[in-house]
Amino acid sequence: MSAAYNYWHRLRVSSISMNRRCKLLIAFFLLTSWLGCDDAPEIRQYRVSKERSDLGDLGTNVPAERPASRPVLNQMFVAIASRSDATWFFKLTGPVAAMKETQDQWKQLLTDIDFNEQGEPVWEATEDWKQGPARQFRFATLLRSTPENGNVELSISSLGPNQNMLDNVNRWLGQLGKSPIEKEQLKLESMKYRSGEFKIFDENGMLSTSGMMPSTSPAATAIAPSEPELTYEVPEGWKKGKVNSIVKVRLLHGDEPTSPQISVTQLMAAANQWIPNAQRWARQVDMDTSPEFAEKNSSKVNVDGIEGNKVRLISDDKSKERGLIGIMIVRGELAWFFKMFGDREEIAPLEGDFDKFVESFSFK
Repeated sequence: MSAAYNYWHRLRVSSISMNRRCKLLIAFFLLTSWLGCDDAPEIRQYRVSKERSDLGDLGTNVPAERPASRPVLNQMFVAIASRSDATWFFKLTGPVAAMKETQDQWKQLLTDIDFNEQGEPVWEATEDWKQGPARQFRFATLLRSTPENGNVELSISSLGPNQNMLDNVNRWLGQLGKSPIEKEQLKLESMKYRSGEFKIFDENGMLSTSGMMPSTSPAATAIAPSEPELTYEVPEGWKKGKVNSIVKVRLLHGDEPTSPQISVTQLMAAANQWIPNAQRWARQVDMDTSPEFAEKNSSKVNVDGIEGNKVRLISDDKSKERGLIGIMIVRGELAWFFKMFGDREEIAPLEGDFDKFVESFSFK
């Protein structure tokens, strides 16, 4: 009896131990299966700026920290047509990516440009280029949009003939945030249009220049004399606007792009004559551009003791949208232009303000 009892007891204890071992093994198997067969645990990545790490440029896979936004780099390309009656500027600006994307289209547009009998540029309109809003001091504005890269703008404007290219190039360099250059550094390329040849300004040098020839502009050899100090009174209701190397004074009467403006512009006297400039202004306000009309509507004026010429181009024809009053005087080697320009109905009652401004103007 005792031996049988002992055997049964040992067998029971062994069975309990076995059951415990089995349960532990089953639990361990379930745990490892759950850990091994489920999705891999998430790997967390942290962005560490280069300045705060010792990683440098070792080719590691740690992502670099990126700024929230990046400034859009702009490209500028200017085609200049120097003609006997005026100098025309075809200025293209826009994000670099948009300029490169549309390069073939705007180069084709430039090469197709010609000038009509009135000396105005003409081109073949396409659906890709839209007419932009009217702006002062511009003949026209054309816009071409790209779905992803933004708009390319072509502004068309003119100044008198025989322009000093160095002055204009330095003004454009300033707009690009770059330093001015000396006349010895000025190199302009050439590109043909239908009846002539453009001089090309392309400072960034990112665009294809195939078919263009490097050249030096002879107009750049003129050295601008020292500039005088200008004093004047700002008429009531007017405020000062932005100036540059050519526009020495700008007064604004309102905040709209078409609001009346008064400007004082300085150019080389040797490159400017009165009648061609009066004709150019008449073109800007869609009036008769003949030399006879310019002569007939000119009168004498005095600015700080210097005699000059004045033209009043404010038509009684209500279909004419714009009006202009312009004055030109010659002081030493420089020609000075005083101009009020804007909506015809708006500038007519402001003519007295323009006269007072001119009367108060002096060179020191």
